[in-house]
Amino acid sequence: MREGSYFPSFLEVRRLSEKALNAFIQKAWINGVSTRKVMTGISRS
Repeated sequence: MREGSYFPSFLEVRRLSEKALNAFIQKAWINGVSTRKVMTGISRS
C-alpha cells in the first residue's frame, strides 16, 4: 500500500494561481474594493 498522496506537478501551477487570486480578492474586500468590478476585468479562461 502506498503512503502519502499523489499530486501531478502540472497541476501545481493552477493551484498556485488559485491561491494568488484568492489572496487578491481577500485583500480587495478588506480594503473595500468592489470585487464585482475587479472580477469583470478578469477573463474566465
